[in-house]
Amino acid sequence: MKKKWGIIIIVVVLFLVGLTEQIVYRTMLNNTIAEVQEIEEIVLTDFSNQTLLLQKIDTIKENWTHREQILCTFSNHKEIQDVGISIVKLKNATENNDYEHAKENVDLIIFHLIGYSHIYGTNFQNIF
Repeated sequence: MKKKWGIIIIVVVLFLVGLTEQIVYRTMLNNTIAEVQEIEEIVLTDFSNQTLLLQKIDTIKENWTHREQILCTFSNHKEIQDVGISIVKLKNATENNDYEHAKENVDLIIFHLIGYSHIYGTNFQNIF
């Protein structure tokens, strides 16, 4: 009887750990997507407002650096480093007043984040 309860407790704990991992990962990716969409709106409507755009980019860079450290505990760092690279490229394109590359990098960041949320989305394979 004790073995049965021990196995049940282990399975429940593993399920909760996997579910918590999925919720944290999804929440962080969704928050980052929302921040990048704000930047995308500024790029599309008022790219000439460099100071506001650079402030937003610096904020998202700081937030992503913090989130990336947490997300690396759940996944391989090489898989999620593309977002950080694209953020740096976005900042460089904005500083150089290069609208096309800035828009391209915003789209690339969103593409990567949406792709990561599909890969690490909640499904039974990831939980068990």
